[in-house]
Amino acid sequence: MSKECKNLHDELIEELEKLPYIHFKAHDYKDKVFHVTISSKKIQKIYNELWEYVNNIPCDFDCKFDNVSVFKWEDNTWKLYKEYLFI
Repeated sequence: MSKECKNLHDELIEELEKLPYIHFKAHDYKDKVFHVTISSKKIQKIYNELWEYVNNIPCDFDCKFDNVSVFKWEDNTWKLYKEYLFI
């Protein structure tokens, strides 16, 4: 994420914190790890239908990332299976 985007995010957090009914957990705060989830264990029953649907939508992402991490559901939690770093 760009420095400008990170600053905007942090400013938004600061403003939202002023609302008495909003409370952030550590993983949602300023130093959060930004990520994109492209799948979930909850889609197993509709995987084929979902796959056909998304493959009909043109995708052209204009973004940069420095890693891809693959997680595996084990012992009732997500555990890192493999990490690919782009340095």
